[in-house]
Amino acid sequence: MRVLAIGLLIFNFGFCNLLAGEAESVFTFKNSEIRKEFIAGKDQPGAIRVVVESRENFGKLNNSKSPYFRFSLNNQIVTSTNAIWQFKELEERAMLNDGTEYTLHFEATQGELKGLQLAIYQQFFPDSSLVREKLLVSAKGEQSFSFTKFEEENLFEFPCYKLKTVSNAEIRNNEIRIASWNEKPVTFGERPKGNHMFYPKIIERTVTKSGILNKGPINLSSNGKITWFTTYEHASQDNDDPESWHLGIENGKTDTGLEVNVRAMRGAYYEGEILSGDEPYASVWTATAFYDGDSLEKGKAILRRYLLDQICEYTNTREPSFYYNTWGLQRNVGGKGVRKVLTYDRIFEEIEYAAQLGIDIFVLDDGWQQTFGVWTPHDKRLSEGLAPIKKKLDEHNIKMGLWFSPMGIDSSSQRYKDHPEWIVKDSEGNPVKAQWRFPAFDFVSGFSDLFVEDCKKLIDKGCLFMKWDAISANDSSLPNLDHGGSDVSEEERRARGEYLLPIYVTRAMEELMAYEPKLVIEIDLTEKRRKMIGLAALSQGKFFFMNNGASGYNDYSTYRAKSMRTIVNEFAGIIPLELFTYANYPQNKEGAMIYNTHNSVLAGHGFWGNLALMKKHERQQVGELVSRAKAILPDLIEVNPEVIGKVGDSPEI
Repeated sequence: MRVLAIGLLIFNFGFCNLLAGEAESVFTFKNSEIRKEFIAGKDQPGAIRVVVESRENFGKLNNSKSPYFRFSLNNQIVTSTNAIWQFKELEERAMLNDGTEYTLHFEATQGELKGLQLAIYQQFFPDSSLVREKLLVSAKGEQSFSFTKFEEENLFEFPCYKLKTVSNAEIRNNEIRIASWNEKPVTFGERPKGNHMFYPKIIERTVTKSGILNKGPINLSSNGKITWFTTYEHASQDNDDPESWHLGIENGKTDTGLEVNVRAMRGAYYEGEILSGDEPYASVWTATAFYDGDSLEKGKAILRRYLLDQICEYTNTREPSFYYNTWGLQRNVGGKGVRKVLTYDRIFEEIEYAAQLGIDIFVLDDGWQQTFGVWTPHDKRLSEGLAPIKKKLDEHNIKMGLWFSPMGIDSSSQRYKDHPEWIVKDSEGNPVKAQWRFPAFDFVSGFSDLFVEDCKKLIDKGCLFMKWDAISANDSSLPNLDHGGSDVSEEERRARGEYLLPIYVTRAMEELMAYEPKLVIEIDLTEKRRKMIGLAALSQGKFFFMNNGASGYNDYSTYRAKSMRTIVNEFAGIIPLELFTYANYPQNKEGAMIYNTHNSVLAGHGFWGNLALMKKHERQQVGELVSRAKAILPDLIEVNPEVIGKVGDSPEI
């Protein structure tokens, strides 16, 4: 395993004695489950040591003399064991989700890397062994350093834990993936095919000394007595193509224990990438935890609590709300003019109908805007702006939501003409035709800041729900943006851009959530090339996980609703169901109204379709079901459902 070779290199090469300087405890946290301590030099440089202890049965869990991080700068391997680090200060922040964030600041005060700075973020939670952590690296003053390859590969590993275990004990590993496209055929109906969605997959292995590298993003390694949980917050689809692997979780068995490291891989940086005070480098957020025994279900329970309560500070994004989306209406009556449907009269009519369903959020889909990339109301169909719509929604105490395609841009728009540097191009220099045949802007650039400003203006107009669609991998290798200059190879620019895209999108979400904490953002993951499938988006919002599943638009039968229920059946026990949104047709075609409505009550909480196709008493009947659901759903958010039977079985419980 590559990490073991690095460990030997550090032992022989290390530029300072590990024991140099007097180390002392600079930070200790403890709750009912965990004690974690950082030991470093305050008055003179030394190594950084990290001690993790179980407060219950297992005592000290790790070898604190083993590296906690590894990366390559200026052709040198930098680790926590280099005796160059001096502790500077500790910051503390009370989080909105009852957690506490601590930031430990260190600086290299001697040697060739003098002036290198670290900020180590640690988030702890009551009665939990889980720690959410991130590493930020920068340089002091005018200094700068360069990222370099190790053995022709990127090297950035954080966090790294060398865990103690019983000698020769078998190490069992469970890798949980969540992004396997069309992994299974449907189990219902007479049209057996894929369900046009991402599926979870659990892979069991035995860890050997040769090690294993897991895609994850969830990793559970156990010696039978204790299990170590690791996950990271990024995104990419599951497949056998190494170009889709941006991060991995390494597991390696040693004579005295187990090494588990989160490893940044393809696109993590490019050769020679500058690190300075103005250009810091951050790892992705990761989370580690532990529990007694080797139960997979215990690991899933830690994962669910993490995704529901700990990864995100905005509790409103976890509360059940029912929404209506206009896209089903537009596809029903719009023909080739789906966007032209959205006029004041038709929107006002649909708001009245949606209010009878008891919805909380009314989402205007593609067509409310002037055009792609110009996120202002259409100047002819919605000539008075969003204010009349907001006023009508306020009459029913309904929030306004808007659809966006963050990367799409109309070539006739002034913004397109003003920013040719952002237009994603193919190998021949022609604009790439992205979704719906529109060109795309490169989001890993100054464009992302401009898009955030667009969104803030719409929040100021009353938008409290956003649907972000078509965030796909467009293979951009544009030079001189935020993923490499013209002196960097096209392949490295492309890889760096693909790595950074989920980070930039999540950062945009984070900025908007801080701007308006009542906002909810859902990320649409209804196509194979969607780039945001992973845990990063859940740190701020939710997943819109499926569009039509195994059927097409205007399928009002139970067949489409069974596609939606596949999400529930497959992900139950892994991802909390309140983190998924999807929309069913509530129309009573083929007697499917109650069945389809029950699916929206169970999870997703969304409706769409031309509600004029329903009779008033049918809309009111759905509204009564929604009203009863609202009375109890807040008490069921943390309930883990048990699924009996496959979708379409009789019975299916």
